Amino acid sequence: MNTNVKYMLAFFALVSWKVNATEEPEYKVLSKQGTIEVREYSNINLASVYVKSTVEDAGSVGFKPLANYIFGGNANNKEMSMTAPVLESNMTDSLNKVSFVMPKAVSKSDLPKPNDERVILEQIKKDTFLAITFSGRWTERNWQNYQEKLSAYANNEKISIAPPFIRAKYNTPWSIPFMRKNEVLVKITNQ
Repeated sequence: MNTNVKYMLAFFALVSWKVNATEEPEYKVLSKQGTIEVREYSNINLASVYVKSTVEDAGSVGFKPLANYIFGGNANNKEMSMTAPVLESNMTDSLNKVSFVMPKAVSKSDLPKPNDERVILEQIKKDTFLAITFSGRWTERNWQNYQEKLSAYANNEKISIAPPFIRAKYNTPWSIPFMRKNEVLVKITNQ
């Protein structure tokens, strides 16, 4: 095998391992069928921004103010670790919410005030979600396809859901699409 190919494979293996070592929100799987799970999440603290953009551009538009916040753009000049996933929700046709999950070691009351007024601090209270995991590109078509699968599953299982759907991106934009971990989640209202 060509030496360059070996180095490239080693690099991608290292990047994949590093991504898998990133802190993620804790949850308990209540039931599972294929790639669909019913999950109970503990409280999750978020830093969020609302952006006017397409679904496909929301992450890149919302990334800068959120990255600035966790890299010290706050009242305490405090840097915080990047966690996974980056969460996105389509609120209206042109309005999307992009959120970074805050490190669990930092309580909501200890999160520093953002310097950028577009960044808001919020919390998802302990709740139950329906989730589907997949790999691939971050296209509006892909997201819509997996939202439809979750909706069909919820309908078949008599599970009441409360959109908006949440798009969860666990990897960097330059990750190879087939190696990406993506999820779509939606809140369950009758569990």
